[in-house]
Amino acid sequence: MSQYRHINPEERTLLEQRGCCAESWERVKVAHDFSVEQLRNVRLEGDVTIGSNSYISYSTICNYAIGNNCHIDSVLRMECRHASTFGNGVMVATVNENGGRSIPIYNELTSQIAYIMAMMRNRTEAIDELQRKVANEAERLRSTIGCIEDDVKILGVKFIREVNIGQGSTIEGASHLENGTILRNATIGVDVRAKNFIIDNDATVESGACIECCFVGEKSHLANGFTAADSLFFANCHCENGEAAAIFAGPFTVSHHKSSLLIAGIFSFFNAGSGTNQSNHLFKSGAVHQAVHLRGSKFGSNAYVMSPAIEGPYTVILGRHTRHHDTQDMPYSYLIEEEGHSSLVPAIALRSYGTVRDTEKWMSRDKRHIKRDNVCFEEYNPYLTGKMLRGVDILTRLSEEDPEAKSYNYNRTVIKAAMLHRGIKLYNSAIAASIGSMLS
Repeated sequence: MSQYRHINPEERTLLEQRGCCAESWERVKVAHDFSVEQLRNVRLEGDVTIGSNSYISYSTICNYAIGNNCHIDSVLRMECRHASTFGNGVMVATVNENGGRSIPIYNELTSQIAYIMAMMRNRTEAIDELQRKVANEAERLRSTIGCIEDDVKILGVKFIREVNIGQGSTIEGASHLENGTILRNATIGVDVRAKNFIIDNDATVESGACIECCFVGEKSHLANGFTAADSLFFANCHCENGEAAAIFAGPFTVSHHKSSLLIAGIFSFFNAGSGTNQSNHLFKSGAVHQAVHLRGSKFGSNAYVMSPAIEGPYTVILGRHTRHHDTQDMPYSYLIEEEGHSSLVPAIALRSYGTVRDTEKWMSRDKRHIKRDNVCFEEYNPYLTGKMLRGVDILTRLSEEDPEAKSYNYNRTVIKAAMLHRGIKLYNSAIAASIGSMLS
């Protein structure tokens, strides 16, 4: 037996006395324990289903199935105007603004799957298979009826169009939500505008944030006027005030400042200082360039990088860098601007307690429940140790080739002799410690 029924003539009369109307009462279904007190000043259009103990007031609802224990008040229009996949299958031009690494988003996207689709384009069979599965999942979700799951609150919203909303979520004061999915226990706040999006479990988008063609990962937080387009934010990202365009924000990507721009690059366990900026335009070639800022990198205030460029893990970038550096085999370094050139201080960050503090901080701040993103918190691992071993080899070779040199040129950066010898010692001690920790 169906758990829903039609509204009877007596209830229709009472509802109309309470300021309610319907395009066709025959297309409205309610739970068997429905009471007319659940609706006040509501207009119902198309096919509408209302669950048990759900209250709706001063709102217009069109083609939506509303679950149990929901509270909907002062919504100008909540409507599903046509068949929709609710953000699933939307193509996001991450990393490369021109779309060379575009991927389709879907409800269960992870950072690992996204990385394969965006960065391993040479694996054509794997990419085709992943995209086929996403397309099939999107078609499975296609519907002409929007879905509001149980225990949802929607208060003071202007427009909700083709958006599915998961259990326990709260939307309060948002301006315009279109073609998306909001998963369980998410929070959408005042003046938010979102189009072509998926917001994962326990994520928060509030305080005037504006997103388009974006995936917002589990427990991520976008707020205070932050704007983003064609970007992916995975677990525990926290971005406020600034701007993002075509970025792949791996777990724990953080940007707090109004003047910061993240564009056309990959970030993870990253922190952007005030005035952080990148450029992906090289004159006539257009916005086809990208940068990779490996795990744990930090930009100091007013730091600038011209793409293409890449830094090693746990690198601190200070000043302006326009010569397309590649320091990926020099982790724990400082990349500093000196008289218009990029100078590298190898291994200097190994002396800082900041790296240890960051690792402990990331672990303590991971409050996720589902944990689809596979996050490795260990600082020392085979990947990073391999980078350090290559760094020692490079520094030793440079020193042996010219022991009397005052500085060395390395991949469009300058290493001063004193920095080089200190770097070798620091790397060697760190490698011994990391190997010891892995063996233990």
